[in-house]
Amino acid sequence: LNQEALSCKINGTSIADCARMQVNELIVFLESIEDPAAATIVDTCITRLQQLLLVGIGYLTMDRETATLSGGESQRIKMVRQLGSSLTDLTYIFDEPSIGLHPHDVHNMNRLLLQLRDKGNTVIIVEHDPDVIRIADHIIDMGPRAGLAGGTIVYEGNWEGLRHADTLTGKCLRQRARLKSEVREPTGWLHIRDATLHNLKQVSVSIPTGVLTAVTGVAGSGKSTLINQVLPGVYPEAVIINQDMIQASSRSNLATFTGIFDDIRKLFAGENRVGPSLFSFNAKGACPECNGSGTITMDLAFMDSLVSVCEACQGRRFHDDVLQYHLRGSSISDVLAMTTDEALDFFHGARHPGRASAHSAGRTGLLDARSALKHAVGRRAAAGETGGRARSFR
Repeated sequence: LNQEALSCKINGTSIADCARMQVNELIVFLESIEDPAAATIVDTCITRLQQLLLVGIGYLTMDRETATLSGGESQRIKMVRQLGSSLTDLTYIFDEPSIGLHPHDVHNMNRLLLQLRDKGNTVIIVEHDPDVIRIADHIIDMGPRAGLAGGTIVYEGNWEGLRHADTLTGKCLRQRARLKSEVREPTGWLHIRDATLHNLKQVSVSIPTGVLTAVTGVAGSGKSTLINQVLPGVYPEAVIINQDMIQASSRSNLATFTGIFDDIRKLFAGENRVGPSLFSFNAKGACPECNGSGTITMDLAFMDSLVSVCEACQGRRFHDDVLQYHLRGSSISDVLAMTTDEALDFFHGARHPGRASAHSAGRTGLLDARSALKHAVGRRAAAGETGGRARSFR
């Protein structure tokens, strides 16, 4: 803003000063405005800001760039925006809105979801949190398991019926966690002293090593700042595993990222007495038409690029000569199309160091190794990282 705009102030505060305030601070400022002419505008702003507080993002400042928001923060802001809409009879779909929320904030978010419904809208929520499922008027439980063993409706009805249903969800709802009588002794400590960043105020803490430590608190209390920003600065060897999209080549897949593909290529090479590079879609084995990508991209200049499956290899990424080599009756393309469950059975008994970790990480059996990593987001990204080499992802 130019100086003329910044010189305009209310109670000694410019619009830039307001933009730098957190939600709760801005509410206090707006409540100090007593001019009757501004009452309607002030009340509207306060109502919207209070809704931001309810969904647990009162720590955000008004000038926070939307590109820096997490997925959960973005979704909650969209929810608040829709609450201010005068439109009704709409269908809203929420994908796990409770992710990252403290139980106190989940309760407040539930109130907003019910408000959306009560305005005459249809609200559909994909959710695991029992506290969110409980408020639903109608519940659909998918199963019976995941991956190839899923894809069917195993229960429809209300909350009480789900609690007594003979499904995995129903069984989990009936279980009661038992507290450990003995805890593991720490092997050392990670010391943080006088941390001051964002809303941390001279925080000092010692975190035990060799044990599992949970850091909890309401949204905006400083958990992520302390653990994801301050701790790695003091201990740079820490490995951060989060739910961000995996940053890798667009040609990568689950097999290459976890390091399993090197072992698979060696098995094929040994079985067929050829070099391992022949079974790489980045080297000798690549389809000459698409260069091993499996797709052809046509640049349409002023329009979006057109991506189509390569007609030469039919998306398999390898040239035909490579697909003639088999291991236990399957080609390299067949193996990459397997889920983790199928691959575990296929390689059972073979010397394959990565098979157990990859299977435990992708236990759902949904992880088709041929799928590009740019489509692997959220919790599957974090699960894939635990099965591979230790790396730090920010």
